[in-house]
This record gives sequence, structure tokens and C-alpha cells, in this order.
Amino acid sequence: MRPCHKLPHLALMYEERINRLVAVLAASAATPSNRRLEAASFVTLEAVNAWEMFVRSYCLSIIMGARSASGALAVATRQRGADPEASLRIVFSVANPGKAIPTNVTHRDEPDWYDRQVLIMLSSHLAFSNASSVGAALRLPEADFRDMRTMRNFFAHKSESTADKVRRLSRRRGLLNLRSPHFAVLQPLAPARRSLAEQFLKASVQAAKILAS
Repeated sequence: MRPCHKLPHLALMYEERINRLVAVLAASAATPSNRRLEAASFVTLEAVNAWEMFVRSYCLSIIMGARSASGALAVATRQRGADPEASLRIVFSVANPGKAIPTNVTHRDEPDWYDRQVLIMLSSHLAFSNASSVGAALRLPEADFRDMRTMRNFFAHKSESTADKVRRLSRRRGLLNLRSPHFAVLQPLAPARRSLAEQFLKASVQAAKILAS
């Protein structure tokens, strides 16, 4: 996903990407457990990456100037960027006050786009004109976003430390007697009886639509 001047288009691109992951998850439901775990790992890693890229593109779009679903201008009223590179330098200056701004902001220089505090920080410091949409999206339950990141770290590293965090997540969520930490992302959760992966995919699309509204 890249920054664009129409936020609904950005949200639609995100939704289409998530729908493909939903299809992968659904297709794996009747397969052997090892195939289900492969699908769960793939979907978890891709979903977290997709949300990071959506938030990044969303913030850069607003800093450059975009239109919301209502047609209203969605801009950073305190500082505007002419292009993605200039906008990334603005993001760096907000995230790293007092530090020299690099000519070329690399991936390592960028903030943790998955962290909701980054969106809050940029919306506040740069005075996003659509701050009400940002606030509405952030009022969605945080737990699914937080726990999906925990699962992503487990699938990415598979260390004892990340496995222990998943075990704690499982106890907190009422997921008992799991054969392996891998299954935590697939087990149905009360009261909706949807898995963590399913809940995150649904909630993140809802958040993207609210942000674009």
C-alpha cells in the first residue's frame, strides 16, 4: 500500500488484502493441523504487516493532503509534506524531537507504525483535521490488536520468551489446554466464538473504514 489522495481508496485496498487472508484462513479450516498452523502463521504475519503498512500510508497521505469519504480535506494542519519523502522527514522530526533529520529516512528511522501511540502522536502534534475519525477508530477494543502482535512475534521468532507471552495471553483469554502456543490464534474466543485471527481481521477493517470516513 502506498499513500494516496483518497482515503476511502486506501481503506478499500486494505480491505481487499485482508479479504484474501480471510479466504486463506477459511480454506485451511478443514485441513490437517499442520496445514492449519502454516495458514495461521502466514495470516498472522501478513495481517500485522498489512496493518502497519496501512497506518503508514494513511499518515503520509494526510500529511501530504487527502480527501475523506465525505469529501472533506484530511490534512496535517501544522505541517504539510510535498511528497512521501518529505512527509517521512516530518514524521521523523515529530517522533525524534531534537535529533538531526536525515536527508533520506530509512526503514530503521521510521516509527513503529503498529503502535497506536504513533498515530495518536502524529494526529496530535500535526493537528490532523480529521482527528475525530482517528479518535473513533482508537476507541475500538485494543486487546485484539495487542494480542495479534504477540502472536506475530511468536510466529516470527518462536523463542521460549515469545512462547511464554503467548501462554500468558492464552490464560488471560480463557484458552486452556492448548496443545501448542501455535493454536492460540485459531481457538474460538468467548463471547463471539471467533478466533483471535478472525476478530483482528474484522476489527482492523472496521478501523480502516472509520479512519477513512
